[in-house]
Amino acid sequence: MWGSKIFTILIISTSVWCLDNITVDLLTPVAEFGEACGYQACPIIQPNFLNVHVVPATHAELAGHMNFYQFYEGVRRMVYQLIRQGRLYFVGGGWGMSDEASAHYHAIIDHYTYGLRKLNATFLECGRPLVTWQSDTFGHSREFASLMAQMGFDGHFISPISFDDELARMRSKSLEFIWRGSDDLGAESDIFTHKLFDGYWSPPGFCFGLECNDPLIVTTDYQFNNVIDRVVEFAKLMQVRQGPYYTTNNIMVIMGQRMGYFDSHVWFANIDKLIMGVNQARPKKGLRLRLTYSTPACYLKEVQKAEPTLRTKQDDFFPMAYDKDTHFTGMYYSRPILKYHAREIHSLMVIAKQLQMFGHLKNNDQLFEDIQWIAGAMLDHTILTGGLHNFVSKYYTVKVHKAKHLCMKIINSALNKLRRAPTNTTYHMCPFNVTSCYTTSSYKSYIVIYNPLVWQVTLPVRLPVHRLKYNLYDNKGEKVNHSIVSIPEIVKHIPERTQISHSPAMNDELVFIAEDIPAMGFRSYYLEVESSRHKREVIKKMAKKKKRKYLTRQTNVVKASDDNLMNAYDDDDYLEEMTDRPTIIEFANITRSTQSPRDYDFMLPMRLSNSSLSTDATNNEHDSYEETILRNTSQYLIPTRRVHPMRTTENPHNPHRTQRPSNTYVTEESVNDTTTEAIPTTSTTTSTTTSTTPDYYDELIRNSTNDEESVGEMTWAEEIVFRKLERSGYLSVNSPDNFIKNEHIKINVDQTLGKIISIALSNGVYMNLDIKMMYFVSDDPDQMGTTKKRPGAFVFRPMDPNPESTSNNPILKVIKSEFVHEVQIKFSTYTATSLRLYKDLPYVEVDWVVGPIPVQDGLGKDIFIRYTTDLENNGVFYTDSNGRQTIKRIKNLRATYTPVNSDVSSNFYPITSKVYIEDTDKNIRFSVFPDRAEGCTSLNQGEIDIMLHRRILTSDTVLSGIVNETEFGGIGLIVRGNHRLYLSKADYKPNKFFEKKFAKELELRPQVFTSAHPYFDPSITFKNWSSYRNEYSALKKKLPNGVHVLSFEKWNHQLLIRLENYLELKDVVRNGIKMINILGLFKNYIITSCKETMLGTNIWKSDHVKMQWQKDKFVKNFNDVFGNSSNLEFVEDVEKPYDKVDLTVGIELSPQQIRTFICSYELPRELS
Repeated sequence: MWGSKIFTILIISTSVWCLDNITVDLLTPVAEFGEACGYQACPIIQPNFLNVHVVPATHAELAGHMNFYQFYEGVRRMVYQLIRQGRLYFVGGGWGMSDEASAHYHAIIDHYTYGLRKLNATFLECGRPLVTWQSDTFGHSREFASLMAQMGFDGHFISPISFDDELARMRSKSLEFIWRGSDDLGAESDIFTHKLFDGYWSPPGFCFGLECNDPLIVTTDYQFNNVIDRVVEFAKLMQVRQGPYYTTNNIMVIMGQRMGYFDSHVWFANIDKLIMGVNQARPKKGLRLRLTYSTPACYLKEVQKAEPTLRTKQDDFFPMAYDKDTHFTGMYYSRPILKYHAREIHSLMVIAKQLQMFGHLKNNDQLFEDIQWIAGAMLDHTILTGGLHNFVSKYYTVKVHKAKHLCMKIINSALNKLRRAPTNTTYHMCPFNVTSCYTTSSYKSYIVIYNPLVWQVTLPVRLPVHRLKYNLYDNKGEKVNHSIVSIPEIVKHIPERTQISHSPAMNDELVFIAEDIPAMGFRSYYLEVESSRHKREVIKKMAKKKKRKYLTRQTNVVKASDDNLMNAYDDDDYLEEMTDRPTIIEFANITRSTQSPRDYDFMLPMRLSNSSLSTDATNNEHDSYEETILRNTSQYLIPTRRVHPMRTTENPHNPHRTQRPSNTYVTEESVNDTTTEAIPTTSTTTSTTTSTTPDYYDELIRNSTNDEESVGEMTWAEEIVFRKLERSGYLSVNSPDNFIKNEHIKINVDQTLGKIISIALSNGVYMNLDIKMMYFVSDDPDQMGTTKKRPGAFVFRPMDPNPESTSNNPILKVIKSEFVHEVQIKFSTYTATSLRLYKDLPYVEVDWVVGPIPVQDGLGKDIFIRYTTDLENNGVFYTDSNGRQTIKRIKNLRATYTPVNSDVSSNFYPITSKVYIEDTDKNIRFSVFPDRAEGCTSLNQGEIDIMLHRRILTSDTVLSGIVNETEFGGIGLIVRGNHRLYLSKADYKPNKFFEKKFAKELELRPQVFTSAHPYFDPSITFKNWSSYRNEYSALKKKLPNGVHVLSFEKWNHQLLIRLENYLELKDVVRNGIKMINILGLFKNYIITSCKETMLGTNIWKSDHVKMQWQKDKFVKNFNDVFGNSSNLEFVEDVEKPYDKVDLTVGIELSPQQIRTFICSYELPRELS
C-alpha cells in the first residue's frame, strides 16, 4: 500500500485567502476512504530494520538568475486531493526561505505570519507545515531557531553547516540535537534540529533529474537490467556512508534537487523501482534495510518514538566554512542597498499596518497583500544575501519602490483622517540618503514625524534645504530652534543628486532635535522661509492697486554659489536699497495643472509640459512678451533650485543643463508666505557658464538695468549680518578647534594629521579612538594560479590578510553650529565619514560614504571601517542574533568544535543591530549600531571592523552573478549609511537598557514625511496647518520599560496584537518580569477579549503540545561559559503550564518573551 503513495515537498505560497464550501470539502480528508494528513498519514515503520525515509523534494528560488515571475508562471495542477491524502506536504511556510544571517527578527515574524496564514487560509489544517526547512541558507542563527520553536514547529531541518563542524558531529553522532534558541526563554525555545545529510540533494549516484548524469534504473531490458547493482550501491550508501552517524534505526534521504522535478515521472518511476528493488532484495541479500516514502515530519515522529538521548547546542552556525580556504562571510554585506531596502520596506509596512487601524480606514487587504509578498521576498536567502544577478536585483528594487508607494497610499489616508486634514493632502518620503527632498526645496512645507514605537522618541532630523533663513514651528505653533549645516563634499558629488528626479540638489540641511515624538503617534511641524517685512508691505500695496495676480522678482540680487547663504533679514535697514524698487511682470491668469505623469504619487511629479499653462482669452499689452517668456523657458515649471535666474556659476556635472523657470503666484493673500530676501555672501564664482534657473523668491526674469548692480561685491553691512548669523550658530561654520562636543561627549581630533584622537564622556569615561576607512583586495584564484573557490556574493577571501588604507593623507575639518558639531574626514575620492554630536544626545553619529570603488587595476575590493581603541578585549566581541539576543564571539574559537581558521574571513560574523567590545579592567563598553545588516569582527586588540561595501570581479556561483554593481553608465555604485557609537560603563545596567531601547529606535525608527510642493497643493499654508491636529498618540497610557508592541494590525474583523519584552535577563534588575494591562491601553479601541496563539498565529496556544525529548543538560548562560569553563553552571528546566489570559489581571512577559493574541474589540460610540 505504501509503495503506491507518493510524498513530495514543495515550498510554495498562494494568493487565495478564502475558500468556498466545495473547496473546504475537497481539502477535508475522508476517513472512510483511508485519507489522512499530517502525522496521521505517516507510514508504518519496522523496528528491526534500518528504516530509510525516502523524501522526494524540490524547490525553486525567488531570485538567483531569474526573478519571481520567471520561476513561477502559474498554477500547474489541482493539489487539493494530494494534500488531503497526505501525498503533498509543505515544509517551512514562509514566502521564501528566509536568510538567517541578515534578517531582522521582527521581519522574520511578519514574514512567517504572512506565509502561514496564507497556507492555512488556502489549504486548511492539512496544509500546515509541521517542521521548518532551511536547506539552503549558509549558516543558521540561534534567534531563528528560537523563533521557529515559538511558532510551534516540531523540528528544524537545516543545511549546510561548516564542513569541520559537520565532521565533528558525524564523529560524535550529533547530526541531530536539541537546539536551545534562548537561554532566557529556556525550554520554550528548544527545538529538535536535524542536519540534512546531503542537503536538498539526492545521494551521490541517484539523481534522476533532467540536469543529472546518473544512470537510471533499468528493469525492462534483460541485457541492460541494473536493478541489483543499483540496489547494492544504494544499500552501501545507507548502511555505511550515512546510517552509522545517527542514533536511531531511522535515516532520511532526500530525493531531489533545486528545480529538479520538471519531469517528475522520471523521478518517481526510478524511486519506485529503487524502493521495490531494495525491499524485494532484502531477504535474498540479507539486507536489514527497508525503504518507504515518507516526509520530514514522519521521520521526526519515528525518531522521537525511539527516545534517543540527544546532544544539546546553545550557540549558532556562523560563520560557515565551505572548505579550509572558503568562508561564506561575504554575504553579510554584499549588495548593501538591497539590505537597506529590506529594512526600510518592513518599517514602512509596520507603520502602514498601525495607521490602517488607528485611522479606521476601509479594507486595504489587497494593498497589504501586494506589500507583504515583496517584504517577505526581500528576506529570501537568495535576495537578502545579495546572491543574485544585477538585473534580478534591479527587478526587486523596483518592486520595493512600488511597495513603498502602496504603503504611502495607506499612510496618506490615515494621516489625513487623524490630522483632520483635507483628503487630497499628500505626504511623501524623500530620498534623504542622498540629501535630496524636492518638497522641502520650496518656501513652505508640512513635516510629519510618525513614531511606531510605544515610547516617546527624541531624534535629530535633517531636512535638505537651501541656505536660507527658515522658521520652524512645532505642534503648538512655537518656533523650534535649528541650524543650517553644509553637507560633506563627497555627498554633493553623488551622481544621483544630479538626476532630474532628485532636483534640486540642495547642499545644506536644516537640523533640529525632534523631542519626545508621541508613542505610536505623530507630530507635525510647519517649515517656511522667513519673510522680509519691508518687501511684504511693498507687494501688498502693488496687489491692491493692480487687483490681479502677479509674478514678481527681486532686484539687486547678489551673485552667490550654491554653498552660500541666501536668506531674509529682519534687519530691513541693510536691505533698504535692495527692496524699494521691485520689478513687476504682469501676466494673464494662469492655472496650475494637477496632472502628474509619474507612476507613483508619493514621489512628486517632476515634469509639466508647456501645454499645462492655459492663458486667459483676454489679451493685454504684455501678451506678446508673456508668450515669448513661456516659449523660451524650460518645460520644467516647478521651482527647484536655489539659484538666481541669470548668474555665472560653476556646474561640474552638466553646465548646459536645462532648469525649470519659477512661476510662483503672488496674491495679497499669499504674500505673507511667499516673499523673502536673499542674504549676500562672500563667495565668488569661478566659471563663465551662464544658466537660466528658477528662484524661490517669486522671480522669473531680471531687469537688465540692474544686472551690473546685482553682481557686485558684498557690502560691509551685508557681511556684518552674515557673520552675525554664523556667530549665532544658526549657520554651520568651519572651526579651527581640535574638538567637537555636546553635553555628554567630547571628541578630540588632530586637524593637521586628519584623524580622531580620543573620546571622553562627561562622567569621566575616556577612551582613545581612531577611525579609518580600509580595504581588502579580493582574492582572484585565476590570477593567482590556485584552485581555490572564487570569492563572490557569498564568499569573502582577501588576497592579502593585511588590509590597505584608502588614504594616507586624510583631510579633516571641523564644522560647528548650534545643534550639531561635526568632523568631516575625506579619506579618498571614494571614502569619507562624518562624525556628528547632536545637542544633548548621548551618542555619536557616523555618516559614511563609499563608492565608486575603483577596480581599474583588475582587482576587486572589500571596503570596511575600522574603529581602533585602547580597550583590551582579548579577541572577545559580542554581536546581536537577528537584532534580538546577544551572543558572544571569540577570535579563532568555536564553542563545540575546533575550527579550521583563516587569518581573516573565518572571524567575520553577521550583525543586524549591534556589535560591542568590553574592557572589564577599565569597565568600559564600546558599541556600534549599524543602519542595516553588515559583517563585523575584532581581528586585533581593541578594534572593531565593520564591512560596508564591496565590488569584486569574480563569482562563487553561477546563480549569484558578479557583485559589481554600477549605475549611471557604468559608474561603480555609491553607498551611504551610518553607524551610531555609544560609549558607556560596562557594568552599569541602565546603560544596557539604553542600548536595547536605542537599537529598537534605529531598527523601527520614526519616519519623516513631507507635504506636497506648494505648487501642487496651494493649501500648504500656516493658517491651514494650524487648523489641523498636529500631535497624536494612539496610546492612553505608558507601558513598562522594556515592553514593545511588536504588532498591532487588522486580522479579519479582529486585532492581531503582539507584546514583547525585549530585555535580556543579564540586563535587568531582579527578574525583569513585566505586567501589561491592555484594557484601556489604546485610544478608540475597547478590547473585549483576547485568545493567545503561537508566534506564527496559525496555532492556538491552548492546542499546542510540544514534543518532549531525552537530552543532555544546558548551561545556564552560554555567554558566561563560552571561553571560560570556570563559570560552568547547568540549569534545571521547569515546565511552564499554559496560562489562559485574564485581561483584568494583565499579561505577564518575562525577558525575551513574545506573546501573540487575536483580540476582539468594540469601537467607542462616536466611531461606531
